[in-house]
Amino acid sequence: HLLRELDELEHIAKGTNLKLQYSHFIFVGRNTFSDRPKAMAIIQRMRREGVQVQFDIYHETKGVSVITVILPAWYQGMSEEERCKPLNRLKLRLLVRASILLLGFDFRDIEIAYIGPAPETLPVFERQIDLGGDLVMPGFKNAHAHAGMSFVRSYADDVPLQPWLFEQIFPLEAKLTPEAVYAFTKLSILEYLTSGITAGFDMYYFREAIAQASIDCGFRTVLCGGGGSAQQLEAEYRKFNALHPLISYQLGLHSEYTSSIAEMTEAGELARALHAPVFAHNAETAREVAECQARWGKTPTELFESLGHFDYGGGGFHCVHMTEHDLEIFRDRGLWAVTNPGSNAKLASGIAPLEQMRELGIHMAIGTDGPSSNNALDFFREMYLAAVLQKLRCGDAA
Repeated sequence: HLLRELDELEHIAKGTNLKLQYSHFIFVGRNTFSDRPKAMAIIQRMRREGVQVQFDIYHETKGVSVITVILPAWYQGMSEEERCKPLNRLKLRLLVRASILLLGFDFRDIEIAYIGPAPETLPVFERQIDLGGDLVMPGFKNAHAHAGMSFVRSYADDVPLQPWLFEQIFPLEAKLTPEAVYAFTKLSILEYLTSGITAGFDMYYFREAIAQASIDCGFRTVLCGGGGSAQQLEAEYRKFNALHPLISYQLGLHSEYTSSIAEMTEAGELARALHAPVFAHNAETAREVAECQARWGKTPTELFESLGHFDYGGGGFHCVHMTEHDLEIFRDRGLWAVTNPGSNAKLASGIAPLEQMRELGIHMAIGTDGPSSNNALDFFREMYLAAVLQKLRCGDAA
């Protein structure tokens, strides 16, 4: 597991044109961890792989053990001024991410032993890192995105979804090329990193270009199908799920209102054949739901359910205008409701019933949507909007 994590870090470093050269590792944890012989075996295996591992034990009354840090060779000898430069700060983030990834391998009782000024009772560490107020935490997973839409950021700001999409966005997207989507996706990935997003669930055109941009940046992307024939969806499913460790693929449709009944039916049949979940834009606007009911006598959720999309899980993006029956389907099927509050606010689509979903035990996640419908890809901003808009919807400040 540890060596796989190191391999992933090499992919991350590739996106910054770095070659990581590890000098040693530091792990901090209790000296009472349960599987010490196994830990030592792993460390010996690392040494056989050519990695120099320094193993130091420190005991005191609280039972702290220091087994020790990742110190890439490029970081040693760097002046404080050099460390403050933007690129070097990015390198330092990679350093911190590496350390945290390594903290948990194969131990059951690992914890961060100490944060703050070094007291006299602790030993002198070879390297102490000042995070400058940054947080050490797992990366965020952007559960719904169109990273390639960075070229239309803030475009057509003051129109609702349907005219925004059909009259403003689709005509411009018709001019896209794989090369353009590759560049625009990399631009969004750079912005993702500024707020701690380390993986995305992306639905957009030219999925080969999205995958390559993600690989080149060392960024983890789950591609979501955008519709088409069953043959096309199955080919993508098999291709991208075998392409690269950072890339995977889930079946998906853009939406009910952009799909034919044949496409939606075939998607359900394919989901059953592959035992795979299906995702789509769902109940984003009141108009979308009303028009779907007029066409099929069902809401989008009810229609997808009837076609077998949810036999093996899945979910919906936005999920703003959900009926009681829709919510029951999501609960009973164990589906994921992905909320996109920034996008829904810009397009005046509405506020998703997250508190009601929480009470029903529905799985929920947060996504930024695209940089055009949101105007930003800041995950902290998105979490804030998800919280405060529920206060407004529920009329309850608590």
